Amino acid sequence: MIVGAPPTLVRFAVLLTLVCGGLLWAPAQASAAGERGIGRILAGRGEAPESASQERKELMTWYGRQMKRHWAKFEARIGEPLNRWARAHVPEVKGGVVFYPFGGPDFVTVHRVFPKADRYVLIALQKGGRAPRLHEATDYRLGQVLRLFEEGIKEFAQRGFFLTKEMNRLFDWDTTVEGMTGIIAAFAELEGFDILKVEPIRVHPETGFVETHPGDHSHRKRWGSVRLYLQSRAEGRTVIIDYIRMNLYDEYLRKIPGQVRLVERMALYPTFLKAASHLLQQDGFASVREALLDNATLVVQDESGLGYTDLLKHFDVKLFGRFTLTNKLFRGVKGWRELAKAFKDQPPALTVDFPIGYKKPAGSCLMVAKRKAESPLPGSP
Repeated sequence: MIVGAPPTLVRFAVLLTLVCGGLLWAPAQASAAGERGIGRILAGRGEAPESASQERKELMTWYGRQMKRHWAKFEARIGEPLNRWARAHVPEVKGGVVFYPFGGPDFVTVHRVFPKADRYVLIALQKGGRAPRLHEATDYRLGQVLRLFEEGIKEFAQRGFFLTKEMNRLFDWDTTVEGMTGIIAAFAELEGFDILKVEPIRVHPETGFVETHPGDHSHRKRWGSVRLYLQSRAEGRTVIIDYIRMNLYDEYLRKIPGQVRLVERMALYPTFLKAASHLLQQDGFASVREALLDNATLVVQDESGLGYTDLLKHFDVKLFGRFTLTNKLFRGVKGWRELAKAFKDQPPALTVDFPIGYKKPAGSCLMVAKRKAESPLPGSP
């Protein structure tokens, strides 16, 4: 994530206000067809029924055409090259959990890197929110939604991530904005999944286990974190996305024991870090940093994740791409110079021929860190 945003992202914020503030909402146990429709419409793959107005039919045809064009550009520039890189260089993870702290709603990238996981745990500051029933919007409102959503998805397709400043400003409007569930649903559809169900979840305040929220699901406040049940259209297998709203800053994380326990538990699984604002290299994020350094078996990240010097103490680290200088917003952060020296002294094995993470003078870089054999997990014999 990153601060600063172009006008299109401002309009995208307005879009989410419209989606989340002005439409009817799906109940927690909506039909499979209704849940599936959320992703299909927002991914540009929905079709207006025969009984729909001509305006609605033309709108959805236009939106579908635009989305197809944007996603084709994403696949050519980022998606397919990332697929090839991950297949060649990331140890295959079959089943199990993948952890993506600071990931926001970016299911697309983590799924490309770890396509065979059964559960993806994404943590972000923004709310999940109830799932909008777009098919019940008026023609005028749906037009507003799709035109603005088209611009937001276009930005993601070009950059590969969303910009935090606009997302944070958007989610301060608690009376009108529900959150990120619609975006995640669209990404799931684009990644080849049908949506079976969406439900509100919470992290148990003591145990740290993720559970269905015990409160009244008709109340919007229960939907800060959400779980999406998906089914792969190609393989038929069921996949879960847990989108958890949580502040990972130590001061807030440690207030609730269950949050710390969740992070410690998730850190045991393969972890992905991208566009993470170099937070784990700064004071104030020791809980997450130490959990990953002490427990993770595999970390795939760009330069903005764990500090390179810290990684070397526990992991065998393989470098990919080029890195000489971090993004200008983060040059005051300690640690990136050691990474730049490592890239200079140890030429990487393969060029990263696609943009990922923040824009930097030398282009893109990635690291694959596997725990050293002589660095056992705590408690190991």
